[in-house]
Amino acid sequence: MKKASLKTFFSSPIAVCAAILIAAFILLGLFAGLSTQLVMTRIVCMALVAVSLNLQFGYGGMTNMGGGLIFSLASYAVMVASMRFGWPLLPSILFALIIMIPVSAFIGYIC
Repeated sequence: MKKASLKTFFSSPIAVCAAILIAAFILLGLFAGLSTQLVMTRIVCMALVAVSLNLQFGYGGMTNMGGGLIFSLASYAVMVASMRFGWPLLPSILFALIIMIPVSAFIGYIC
């Protein structure tokens, strides 16, 4: 079996493009204003959802609507914690995690 290294990883043009995009997002996030950071946060969240759906539907061939339900409920919990309670982003995300762990376990149990 061939040993994996950075040289073999960066020999793929897709990996090089991905590394450049990640570096650009990191640098843009460090020097951008608040509104740009908020837009970038939305882009990254939606990209993570898109990648997970691609893995489930595309490669796995499985239809899973529970992931969309859990993502949307967690987004709603973050919005409620930040808008109604006035919490910053990190405590709002932790609140959503605390709420969504038993909800996702229940959804997984009944499905």
